[in-house]
Amino acid sequence: MSPASREEARAAEAATGTSQALRFALELEFVMALANPRYLHHLAANKYFDDPAFVAYLAYLRYWEAPAYAKFLHYPHALYFLDQLQRPEFRRAMENPRAVEHVFSQQFFFWQTFRTNQLALQQQQQQQQQQLGP
Repeated sequence: MSPASREEARAAEAATGTSQALRFALELEFVMALANPRYLHHLAANKYFDDPAFVAYLAYLRYWEAPAYAKFLHYPHALYFLDQLQRPEFRRAMENPRAVEHVFSQQFFFWQTFRTNQLALQQQQQQQQQQLGP
């Protein structure tokens, strides 16, 4: 780490009162929680999405989309929902329990069929390669 980076890290720690490592862990946990549509409903129902500072924080968290950070995420849907939360209409929709359950069921069906669909796609590609020959 360069001296300038160390000074920046110290300044950030002084401003937030939190070490960089702890801040990373907290933001990682929060971003991963965004993969849960029912948690998004909780945030919407408690009017977090009405707070411009919170919406700005969601925009700030988009740095997690960079591969250097995304590799730490266990729940890739978190990035999809983080992107959707940039849209006011999606934030409003998360207030509606029926919309939340629809999103939740679509997420479930995606994960339920993802592995099967990937295997079928791989088999199809292998068959096409065999038909084309060497």
